[in-house]
Amino acid sequence: MKKIKILVVTRSENIRRVMKDFFHTKRNLESSFIDDAEDYIALGRRFLPDIVVVDTKTKSVEAYQVCQDIKRYLPRAKQIVLTHSRDNLHLSKFIEVPVNEFIFKPLKLDILYFRIKKLTALPGRAVEILDNGGLILDDRSKQVLFDGSPLLLTATEYRLLRFMLLNKGKVLARNDILEDVWRHDTYVIDRSVDVYIARLRKKIAEKTKDVYIETKKGFGYTMLEKNSYCTVN
Repeated sequence: MKKIKILVVTRSENIRRVMKDFFHTKRNLESSFIDDAEDYIALGRRFLPDIVVVDTKTKSVEAYQVCQDIKRYLPRAKQIVLTHSRDNLHLSKFIEVPVNEFIFKPLKLDILYFRIKKLTALPGRAVEILDNGGLILDDRSKQVLFDGSPLLLTATEYRLLRFMLLNKGKVLARNDILEDVWRHDTYVIDRSVDVYIARLRKKIAEKTKDVYIETKKGFGYTMLEKNSYCTVN
């Protein structure tokens, strides 16, 4: 099995220790760590990473300049930025590079792993990771997380969430939902969709005040699109 190579640029010993320990538990990952004061491009050319994780807490070079260097000299690598700040001016420097993902500190390692798998998924391969803001569904493990915390769903609720995430931003009629989620079950009615939407909303509301599922009166339901930023010391 080909391993996913991850280069982490950070001066934090804590981040280095925590991430190294976590990566060692994943057989499909190979990692290397370097300080921004060192020659990260030379290491990158030897290591040839699939993913470069850049910590914004740098000391020798501005973090967005590190990302620019990576983009210029290691264009194949996808970039994930670790940052405390949600300030638009701060984030815009990285968006202009452009980087692929932001992860806001403190770090949620499971979310980092899901993002890595998503960014390295092969084109044409069946979708395994679906995400919408802090809401992440791993279709291989059948696990759902919100901001790193497990969201416990029944099998039907899971299929409903998966269908809505696959079609986020679209208005889904009740019949469309029935056909995909319940398939050939002839004993369900339109009202079943409303009941399960309410259950799903309630479980999401226990994790966040943000509205994820919106009712389009007379038409159906929409999974609202959220920023794909997720929530390392």
